Order: sequence, then structure tokens, then C-alpha cells
Amino acid sequence: MSDDSELSFEEQVEEIREKGEGGEQGNFHEKTSAQLQWGIVAGISLLGGILGAFSNPAEPVSGFFVISFIFGGVAWAFATKSGTKFRKEFVDSMEEIEQQQQEQSVSTSSNVEQNVVCSECGWKNPNSNNYCHDCGEELG
Repeated sequence: MSDDSELSFEEQVEEIREKGEGGEQGNFHEKTSAQLQWGIVAGISLLGGILGAFSNPAEPVSGFFVISFIFGGVAWAFATKSGTKFRKEFVDSMEEIEQQQQEQSVSTSSNVEQNVVCSECGWKNPNSNNYCHDCGEELG
């Protein structure tokens, strides 16, 4: 990796994307076995469940399952090959949706009619009006 102080933020992001999520070291799932990956997920899920049970003494079973599910999901998304693939696809689809929304908002904003304010009464009239809707004065 080059000296970060010389690169702009965008250049740094692009460099990280080119090298992959793990940078020069690679992704975690590429350096570990599938059994170890799923063992980590199971361990983190169990730990989360125990914390959830202790954090909700009135309903320890529901606390166990809810927090276990959350911790396990996060561990799966970061520790396994399938989770990493899902996460990357999800981020790509969100970026695509955001881009479509931005394009749609640009096209919508360019189609919005401008208002003409009547010099007589101050009423905002559409550009298509020749006369003021409120007072009838000719719009110039």
C-alpha cells in the first residue's frame, strides 16, 4: 500500500477496493478452514446467547435466542465465505439502488415546473400561466 498521506480519500478507498477487503493479507475465510469458520460462528452465537440470557433475566430464553441470532448473523457475515459473498452482493445492490434513486431524483427535479410570482399580488403561478390565478394580472 502506498503512503496514505499522499492519496485523497477517494484514492484510498479505490486502492482498498482493488486489493480486496482484507488488504494485502486477504480475506479471513481464505486463510481458514470451513470448520474453523463455522466453529467461530457457533462460538460467537453461544456467547451472544449467554449474554442475552443474562441481560434479560425475566425472559432468559428469548434473550438467549434473540441475541444469539444477532451475534451469529454478524459472525457469519464476516467469518465465512458465504457470508462475505452475501455481504458484498448486498452492498453492491444497495449502491445500485442508491444510484438509481439519484438518477430518478435528477430527472424528476429537471421536470418540475418553475413558478412565476405575480408582481401585483405575489401569487406563485406555474410557468404555463399567462395570467395570475389569484388576481388575474398578466404575467410578464
